[in-house]
Order: sequence, then C-alpha cells, then structure tokens
Amino acid sequence: MKKVLSIAGSDCSGGAGIQADLKTFSAHGVYGMSVIVSVVAENTGRVIGIQDISADMIGKQIDAVFEDIEVDAVKVGMLSTPDCMEEAAKAIRTMGCRAVIVKGGHAAGNAVDVLFDGKEICHFDTARIDTKNTHGTGCIFSSAVASQLARGMGIREAVQKAKDYVTMAIEHSLDIGKGCGPTHHFWHLYQYGL
Repeated sequence: MKKVLSIAGSDCSGGAGIQADLKTFSAHGVYGMSVIVSVVAENTGRVIGIQDISADMIGKQIDAVFEDIEVDAVKVGMLSTPDCMEEAAKAIRTMGCRAVIVKGGHAAGNAVDVLFDGKEICHFDTARIDTKNTHGTGCIFSSAVASQLARGMGIREAVQKAKDYVTMAIEHSLDIGKGCGPTHHFWHLYQYGL
C-alpha cells in the first residue's frame, strides 16, 4: 500500500486539516500519516484559537516517520509560523519538487486550479457549485493529488482526478453545523449504501 504524509494543522471540527487529509487518503486507498504543526480550535463558523507546535517537535515528528517508513508522497497544509515553514521546506526539498499547483475556487466565476509542470501551464476548470458547505476543499484537493501521485499516476491525471473528487465531494457536501459545513469525503461509498 502506498503511504502519504500530511504536514498540517489539526481541525477539531473534522472538516479541514489533518482530519480531512486522513479521510481523503482513506477514500483514495492510501495509508495516511500525519505531522501536526498546530492545533486549531474551530467550528463551521469561526476559528477560536490556534496553538502552534514547536519547530523542534515538528522536526521530531517528521524524523520519526521518515526513519521508519518509506513515504511515497508528502502533502503540506497549514503552516502558521516561519519555523514550521522551514521544517516543511526541508522535508519537501529532500523529495524534489517537479510541479506546482495553485488551487483556486475562491474568486468569482468558475472554480479554476492551475498546474505548472515545468514546461507548460494547465488550467482545470469546473462550474461553481452553489453551496456554503466547502470547508476543507483545499485540504482534500491537495490530499487527493498526493494520493494519486503516490499511486503512480502522472501529475495532470492526478490533478484532474483530484478535481473530479473535490467537485463530487462538494456536490454531496454535508450540512453540519451553523456555518460552512464540510465536504463529503466518502460520498462514493454512501451512494451504494456501504
């Protein structure tokens, strides 16, 4: 089984961060691992507080995973301090970065994501879905891309598959809480009654 590491914050509401990443990894058939860089007290309506984990502890978590497990892909989420960013940058650099994805979706009009693979720029464009329940879409998009790359898929195909997954997860989003609810990570299982 392919193994994917998320370096991100922990969202106690379960809609974003490590919790969303691990659900997405499972939905894509890869083994998920985590390095927690911050603990976020949030719900569907607001962020109440953020407690950062020390750079030393972040480094220890990264070392603990890499010294024991062969990691196939790394996904980086919320990094709230320069120290966190430095530790993540060191880990990413050792893996070699060959492409960059910029996630859109917050501007007016269609939801557009952009991929630069070192040679050309590709746009991935879908119609906007009329819902407020989009909490965690960036987390699940990047986790879905990392999962597909770990499984050996090419970058363009991985981004398209992730885009399709996020679109359906938004389409089947959950109306949980009083604010912006989460997407539905396992919509494809529930449609069959599993």
